[in-house]
Amino acid sequence: MSELVGAARGERAPEERVTHRNGYRPRPWATRAGELEPAIPLDVDEVETEAFWLSFLRGLVERGLGGVQLVVSDAHTGLKKAIGQVLGCPWQR
Repeated sequence: MSELVGAARGERAPEERVTHRNGYRPRPWATRAGELEPAIPLDVDEVETEAFWLSFLRGLVERGLGGVQLVVSDAHTGLKKAIGQVLGCPWQR
């Protein structure tokens, strides 16, 4: 693996590397609309209320999220209600 990557495990040599071992790396996604770089926003709120999740999910929809058919998540009451209101799809744990 070290030969393929161009660096030993744990070695930091980005100028010499030809690929990545793991972790973050650019992952372009080719679509009919062009190439996208997927990025999931990480908004953190001290109290994850229904209002927080409504705002968060509406923000995703405004940025182009659509066609959601099912959401799988923890059983957070506020999140479950927001999923129904904003995405209009089933939820499961």
